[in-house]
Amino acid sequence: KIFDAMAGLLHDSWIFLNAGAKVESCEENLVIYLLLRDALKRLGPDFGADHFKLHYGPFQNWMATMNYELLYLDPMFEAS
Repeated sequence: KIFDAMAGLLHDSWIFLNAGAKVESCEENLVIYLLLRDALKRLGPDFGADHFKLHYGPFQNWMATMNYELLYLDPMFEAS
């Protein structure tokens, strides 16, 4: 079970799903989250909905309540 703490546009999550992993992703930007949620709804159950969950909010809120085998952090920008 993989937790993608910075969902972005789900590129990395999609790779994990296609490799057969169960994935939970978190996005804290509301606009991006709503766009993702709408896109996933339009895809329907065929994309692997039984192996994927999308969460909204800071990843720390979700990470503390679940048990994962891998925590994936992929920040959008380099540290300055």
